[in-house]
Amino acid sequence: MPAYDIECLECGSTYEQRLSFTEYDAVKAGKPLPCRKCGLEAKISFNPGQLGFILREGESGGWASKSIKENAHRMKRRERVGQKEKDHVFKSTLQPNFKGTETGTWREAQELARTEYGHETASTYEPLVTKEQRSAP
Repeated sequence: MPAYDIECLECGSTYEQRLSFTEYDAVKAGKPLPCRKCGLEAKISFNPGQLGFILREGESGGWASKSIKENAHRMKRRERVGQKEKDHVFKSTLQPNFKGTETGTWREAQELARTEYGHETASTYEPLVTKEQRSAP
């Protein structure tokens, strides 16, 4: 409801009052607005300083078009950066080997280590052998 400055023409008192739209329409149609003090006719004037509104949209709480555009831009940027990381980050792959000599599988490398060093050294290959067995069809 908008606020109005009310000024009495008879007693000279001034005050602020909020009028509903129906009350304002009645005053505009010619019905006199009575003064609070003396009850005689009062003059009204609009007070725009009391108006306030909040524009909300989404999490950021801003203009709808701006936040939608900004969120779309950020999502596209995240996708591009993610793709660049995939393309440019070196991912090393381990080759099955024993003492630098490549073997066909990690199981073969484990067997070579077992024959040369015994069970203790061969156990270091166990996680790689397990992973290889899981990925094999």
